[in-house]
Amino acid sequence: MHIKSIVSDEDREELERMLSLGFIIPNQLFKTRQKSRMIIYIFTPVEFLLSINCYLSESYLMFGIGIGTCVACVAWIIWYQMIGKNFEKNVRELEKLYPKVPSIGCVGTSYTGDIYNGDGCSVVAFTGDVEAVTGVLTAIGDTPVLKIRELDEKMRKINAESDNTVCIDLCTGNDSCVVTTLNMALRKFNISLVGGTSWCDKVSVNGKIYSDACVYAFVKNLSGKIRTYKENIYKPSKNRFVVTKTDTDEKKIISLDNMPAAQVYCNALNIPESKIETQTYENPFGRFIGKEIYIISIEQQKESGIVCFKQVNEMDVLTILQLDDVDRVVADTISQIKRDFSKVSGVFSVNCLFRYNLFSEHGYFETYLNRMQEIGCHGGFVGMGEHYNSQHINQSMSCVVFE
Repeated sequence: MHIKSIVSDEDREELERMLSLGFIIPNQLFKTRQKSRMIIYIFTPVEFLLSINCYLSESYLMFGIGIGTCVACVAWIIWYQMIGKNFEKNVRELEKLYPKVPSIGCVGTSYTGDIYNGDGCSVVAFTGDVEAVTGVLTAIGDTPVLKIRELDEKMRKINAESDNTVCIDLCTGNDSCVVTTLNMALRKFNISLVGGTSWCDKVSVNGKIYSDACVYAFVKNLSGKIRTYKENIYKPSKNRFVVTKTDTDEKKIISLDNMPAAQVYCNALNIPESKIETQTYENPFGRFIGKEIYIISIEQQKESGIVCFKQVNEMDVLTILQLDDVDRVVADTISQIKRDFSKVSGVFSVNCLFRYNLFSEHGYFETYLNRMQEIGCHGGFVGMGEHYNSQHINQSMSCVVFE
């Protein structure tokens, strides 16, 4: 074993926790996007045959439901293949234009001063007094921890320092494992992390396409400092719950305070169970880590439990969050950045898809982008999950600011 020479005792304990929770077992049903996609590919023709059987049996209602499901699955497959092909084409073209420029990329909705949802390509470039080195963690559904030594070498190559270097990562999923692996290396140099998740199972680095992977770039500001920030537009309620039972493979909270999780959540908000999935926009869970609160988005109710987009562990202390004064929170973030920097050359941010949907529903996202432009040149993308230092977070904004 070579782990001893590159991993501390603290890292080893974290690695053992990862293994015990099944992080490196990729064959759990629906556990990864790749598995989910494969299941849809298999399910669609089977459902079609079952629908035909219903038609021959004169069960026309079930035939209609089955065919409708097949049409939806086929539409999804076509959409998925199209965005993947467009992404590969854009990556190849960029590599031809800038063959010696280190780059990382993913699929997602991008923004600068305006939001962009088209089929083209958006590029955020760091120019001038900047140095960058890129890399990739492969097989993130299996053993990304084996790449820790390579991360260490990359940081040494650019002489990474905590006050002028940041790690930006883009991954295809398995976020908690990815963030833990990156943090094992980053904390040796006290390097901050900002990143997010691609909308499909494809990312790129230096013109090469990868699936089941995390691509990353160490960006060093040679003429100033770098700072990272996390924005939370929610505030805690008075409710406190201890997670008493979970299913870590499904990211499912089974019970809170020894009561069914769905029942506890609904009773606290006085809502029916049918509204659990949409209520996460207003009232996600929050997890206390020291003085910080990290948001946990709700994916769905399953039986009497609640499935989340982020893993929750037994004995975690949770609260149900409430939407804060969004405009004031954004103003506070901008004010803090202006206090920390007399001059800003650029801001790169990652916004959660749920946060983007909430802002868009209230007609606020364009206002938000205009506010962020007050700081300086601002660009980023809407991710399926956000990474901030040692945490995989939900419904948040994480950003890095360059002097």
